Amino acid sequence: MENISELRNICQKPKIESREAIGYNYHGFKKRCDLKISIYFTWIFLRLGISANTVTILSVYFVLLVGSYYLQGLFG
Repeated sequence: MENISELRNICQKPKIESREAIGYNYHGFKKRCDLKISIYFTWIFLRLGISANTVTILSVYFVLLVGSYYLQGLFG
């Protein structure tokens, strides 16, 4: 299993390089934090054997769950 630095080279470096080539940058605080934090979630999901599609489904589920709680607070 890859370590964090190997995962950064595999997952993030090609994406950053291709986006910087078209003028997008990763110099903002939020963008740098997203990159630093997201790789740990990638590592955890790989260790647990969770596929990318499952992660997407889980994220949609949590967005809907949090959204429903938020709307209940507004209207309830």
